[in-house]
Amino acid sequence: IIFPFDSAETTRDILYVKGKTKNNETFHFFVNHWKSRSEGVQETEPRRIYTAIALRKEIDLIMNKEPDAKIVIMGDLNDEPTNRSVYEMLSANNKRKNATSRELYNLMYDMHNTADKGSYFYRGNWNMLDNLIISRSLLNDKSGYHTDYDGGRIFRQDWMLYKDQRYNESVPNRTYGGPQYYGGISDHFPVYVTLIKGDLKSKQ
Repeated sequence: IIFPFDSAETTRDILYVKGKTKNNETFHFFVNHWKSRSEGVQETEPRRIYTAIALRKEIDLIMNKEPDAKIVIMGDLNDEPTNRSVYEMLSANNKRKNATSRELYNLMYDMHNTADKGSYFYRGNWNMLDNLIISRSLLNDKSGYHTDYDGGRIFRQDWMLYKDQRYNESVPNRTYGGPQYYGGISDHFPVYVTLIKGDLKSKQ
């Protein structure tokens, strides 16, 4: 993605995958890794907002042709569910009532803001930078693959952790910290959703 306000700077592209399941349902997947916060949250926010706008345009194009499209947006957005890029620009929220068909549902919203869980630990706090966002059809269409409002999960195992002595907290063990090799898996926990159709379960 090229930023119109700074054509010399680019960020990672969004991977779009479209495919059909064995029962002939069409799915749209968007895999993301948005601009890092390393230069400052406020300083880098315009990049993430623009990326969210670009992604929302693609979502709207799909929904214009396919109002009940089954869409999954995933990845490290480097913003949390309540940040402007996600909540406003993507229209991804936690509404369980009175939501329009165009509004998206963030499976990690309540997990972070109500259950106080996160996928990334930074300076003593758990952040939910890894979002899983779905179209409303994946909540409402029970005849095909679907999930529920609490379908988002964080994958956390002991072998992925190390003890941060500063905060007395078990956190994800990173692979690198600058030039230092730590040999861990990642400094983020993976997130996932289980899609269900009848007795058949398929993790995506």
